[in-house]
Amino acid sequence: SRESLRSAQRSRRWEPVCRSALEALAAAKLVPSGDVTLLRRALEASGARRCFGSALGDLLHGRRAPEERVEAFAAALRELDVARWSLATFFAFARAPEHHLLLRPGETSAAAAALRVDIEFRAEVNGATYARLLRLAHALAEEVAELEPADLFDVHSLLRSIAAPARASEVAR
Repeated sequence: SRESLRSAQRSRRWEPVCRSALEALAAAKLVPSGDVTLLRRALEASGARRCFGSALGDLLHGRRAPEERVEAFAAALRELDVARWSLATFFAFARAPEHHLLLRPGETSAAAAALRVDIEFRAEVNGATYARLLRLAHALAEEVAELEPADLFDVHSLLRSIAAPARASEVAR
């Protein structure tokens, strides 16, 4: 919550924030376990917890555009050597799925290709790719409006469904 982040900032105790973040990752099961493990290990150092917690607060409660907040959060993750798309996008997606989308590189690239949309995907976490993904998600939401998607979580599920056959055929090759 915003208050727990403010409290951590005042007290300079980031452990509860980091513990909650790791618990959210584990409970959601949307981020690859290897990425969660990397983050868990990185957050063992107190400086890393401060860096992560502060950046997480800006990501979740900042006033900048979504892609700018994701890019800034990714910069903090790069400092911790854990900059992964799934980690960079999970927390904002979990907090505000009406505005954010979870990007899982393999699934997202496969879904975009199946839809014949070039999101100019780059492996390094960046705001431009995220902005293109958000545009794709909103366009897809408009396209399936009669299905009444509640938020981008529904669009995320649709993208995963679109990606599954494409990824299965890649594995079969």
